[in-house]
Amino acid sequence: MGRERHTAATARRLLLVVAMTALGCGSELALEPLLEPADLTEAEWSVQQRYRELRGHADAALEAETPDPQRLLETQSVLGRWLFATRYQEPARRALTNAQRLDPSDRQWPYLLARLATQTGEQQAARRHLERTLQLDRDYAPAQIALAQLEIGAGNIERARNILDGLADRGVERAIYDLAKLDVEQGEFSMAVDRLRRVVSSQPDATAAHQLLAISLRSIGEDEQAREHMELAQATGADGARQTESLRQ
Repeated sequence: MGRERHTAATARRLLLVVAMTALGCGSELALEPLLEPADLTEAEWSVQQRYRELRGHADAALEAETPDPQRLLETQSVLGRWLFATRYQEPARRALTNAQRLDPSDRQWPYLLARLATQTGEQQAARRHLERTLQLDRDYAPAQIALAQLEIGAGNIERARNILDGLADRGVERAIYDLAKLDVEQGEFSMAVDRLRRVVSSQPDATAAHQLLAISLRSIGEDEQAREHMELAQATGADGARQTESLRQ
């Protein structure tokens, strides 16, 4: 387990009274105590140094005689995003939760918290965070796609299709690709081919889309075209999973 750093300002971290005029309100905020990554000492020296730097900024903002809300938000959010990117999940959750409490109108905090919850298998928490994200911005495609993936995981295929259909109508390529995957799983190969042709015509380097298109074409007897798209997939030389994530949302 990671160890929490205790200083004379611990109480300030746990229950911070700030004049939130810069963020539009006066409020008493209960902030999460920050958590040091458990295996930080095993990381590269540059990673340890970067953590110490960002953590130092966050601690300084918390320990200020009169905490500045914008500085608090900046330091917590930068630390949280860095921890998220380096996959220190629980420390990231705490810093991002603080950022959300300091700036509850920004969609990025519940969205990042949803992604963290998905990584740790907390599906209900992920759904709750995604619903909050969409309350703030109902048209935010990455959150809608993530919610559709949760529905697929729960076996709610029609709900997922409804979400993805709406995004596909807006030209969101990741949604079109995900619909094609569902088509393939349900044996609707011709439909999958139509969708995937749209994707690769817009993103010719989309490895995963070329691979799935090759499979779909082969399934309807179009072996020559299937071979062409498999060669295109190999020519991109990129990891398929990463290419899926890169599809425009």
